[in-house]
Parts: sequence; structure tokens; C-alpha cells
Amino acid sequence: MRKLIVIAVLLFLPLLAGAQQGDALLTREGILYSVQFERADEHPEVEAASSAYLTLTMRRGESVTREMVPVTQTEKGEHFNPVIAYDSSSGMLFLFWIHHSNLVSNQLMFASRDAQGVWGEAKSFGALYDHRSNLRLAVTRKFEDADGQLQSGLSVHLAWWEFDFTNAKSSARYALATIEDGLVAGIEQLDLGSFLPQDLLAATEPVDASVVNQPLLFPSPKQDSVLLVFGEVVSGTMHSLRIRPKISANGGRLRVPGGKRETGFRSPSLDAGTSRLEGIYGDDDRMAFYVNEGNRLRYVVLKDGTWSDANAITLDNALSSGAATDALRRLVNEQ
Repeated sequence: MRKLIVIAVLLFLPLLAGAQQGDALLTREGILYSVQFERADEHPEVEAASSAYLTLTMRRGESVTREMVPVTQTEKGEHFNPVIAYDSSSGMLFLFWIHHSNLVSNQLMFASRDAQGVWGEAKSFGALYDHRSNLRLAVTRKFEDADGQLQSGLSVHLAWWEFDFTNAKSSARYALATIEDGLVAGIEQLDLGSFLPQDLLAATEPVDASVVNQPLLFPSPKQDSVLLVFGEVVSGTMHSLRIRPKISANGGRLRVPGGKRETGFRSPSLDAGTSRLEGIYGDDDRMAFYVNEGNRLRYVVLKDGTWSDANAITLDNALSSGAATDALRRLVNEQ
């Protein structure tokens, strides 16, 4: 009976919600890559076995080219929530996404594209048959060697929200993908539950799931670690964890994550809905969460462990979303 109830609940989840539509990055060579999902029923001119596929757009100066990600065109199901990373030394582009292949469960996927535009074989990772959403990505370019010294090396940090069918529980998850010689050399996961306090109590007030289930990643200025901010749904709390890539214990080149919990605080009430949650992290654990809703930017600010009330900035021709975000960043960093 519990499994039937779980399936009934998941059927109402917005699989292709606005929070999962695309990603973009700018390379040192001046190429802007962006990736987004397309619904096949909105593009009858495209031959695709999938109901939702991914397209990659490359912009350099006046030149704009688009291409479909091959495996997402040929593999049935829905391909969504794409995030991308780039290795400047090899010219390799790394794409991670979620493939929804059946009624309920889905799978984490990745594929790489070389400097000549050739896509490699797509591969899956993570447990089968669970349900993921809100995939996020950040990159660091330094790691600690066996002597504790910083060395150059690309690491891709991934975080997402997952429903585990084995125990019928939802939680944030994290994985580190190590890039060696332009290839994904391995993917290591970190058990976030081991960093949660043992004395967490169930929330006495309603929990804003639209915020709790969207983990955020903040790379450090030194590019040697990321701060993962993730929610715990039962207690309605948020937790920050500093994660550093380190050399593997066996002395090999594969890097593994080492984590240290920094702080915890209650989750705010922002009602992100299906919008993508974004964050700004400043000094002294000051932080802002915000969502862009087209004509306004709504936000909350954390200071001294307390969240502000939700506020909104109206956007128009005189005030863009970027300008409003810059103003919010100054508020977090300067006041």
C-alpha cells in the first residue's frame, strides 16, 4: 500500500518544471554555451524518439549554432534539468542531466563533447529506479594532494534532490565527478546524512518544500572547495557543508570529497513554487535566496541566523533582473 501511495504522489510532480529548464557557461575563448530541454510535441519538424530532448547552443560574436544532444534525441522518455561544465585544457564540454524513462523513476546521466564537436557515449550513475529533481552543478579547479598541498585539477560538484523508493524518504544528495585528461575518471558520492545533527526535531510549523528541496552550491574564491547548502525536509532546516576534493586514500589520481559541516538554520518561507531557486553567499554566513518570476524578483536574506521576511523587487524596462540581482548581492556583501 505504501508503494502505491508513493507512486500516486509522484505522478503529480512537475517533471519538467521551470526550475529545471537549462544552464549556461562562458569560456575563456569567448564561447557562450547554453543547454535547454525542448518538448517534442512543440517541434513537429524534429524527428525524435523522446518526448523531451536537449539542445546545445554555441554563441561566439555574431555566430550562433544549435545542435541536438544525440542520445536525448534517440533514447525514449524525457530528458531534462541539464547542467554543463567545461575543461579549458582539453576543450571538452561535460553535460549532466536527468532521464525520465518510465512513469515514476528516473536516472542521472552524463555525456561529453570534444573540441571537434563529437559526442561520447552517454552513461548513467546513481541508484536505479529512484526519483531525482533539481540537479545543480559547480566547478572547482584545485584539489589537495596527499601532503595537503593544492594542485590543479578539475572537479565537478553535483547536488540534487532524491526520493529513495527503498525507504520512502526524500533528501538532498551530492556527488563529485573527477575530470582527468578530458574524461570523467570517476564519480564519488558523499553521505550528507552523516553531517546532520543527531538531535533534529520534527518541524512544528509548515515546511516550504519548494525551498528545502533545491540544494545550492557556492564555489570558493580560491576554487579549492564548494559550500553545499541543503535542506532536511522533516525538521524544515537548512545546513551548510564545506566540501573539498582530495587525493584518494590509495594514492591514485581519483579525487574524493571531504566534508565539514559549517552551520545550520531554519528554512525560510519564500514559496518558490516551480521557479528555480538561486542563492548569494557572503561573509559571516550572510546569505540570500531568491527567485526570478519574470516581472519581479522575490527574495529573503539570512543575517545572524535569522531570515528576513520575503520581499520583492518589481522589474521593468528601467530595472533588469541582472541589475536587481547585483543590488541584492551588494546588500548581502556590504550591509
